[in-house]
Amino acid sequence: MPRRDLGAAMCDRVGPALTAGIAPASHRADPIVAELAPHHGHLLGRSDDTEVRHLPLARPERMSDPRRDHYLQLLVVINDWPAPEILAPTVSWSIEALRVRTERKWAGDRRRGGGTPPHTIGR
Repeated sequence: MPRRDLGAAMCDRVGPALTAGIAPASHRADPIVAELAPHHGHLLGRSDDTEVRHLPLARPERMSDPRRDHYLQLLVVINDWPAPEILAPTVSWSIEALRVRTERKWAGDRRRGGGTPPHTIGR
């Protein structure tokens, strides 16, 4: 079963991609996005199917809010906790990678005469 923490899954998979300089829109990023899909689907109560890869990006977008990292940094100081990993770069990369694939799928579906607009998928 995938880990419940989507942020941890993103760090595990996207961190090396960032280090390697893999662009989120690159086809080299496809396997990374495919690995994240089961985690996203698990959190949404969905199996790992193709539609999971194109569900709304609300959760990752909330995670990319810079106030989140700032809040965690304040908790570290107040509670004398170890510093957490900063998620903003990882989450931003993930959002861009998911968005690009959603747009590609939408464009491909439209060329075939069908599809659901990206802003309504999963609603």
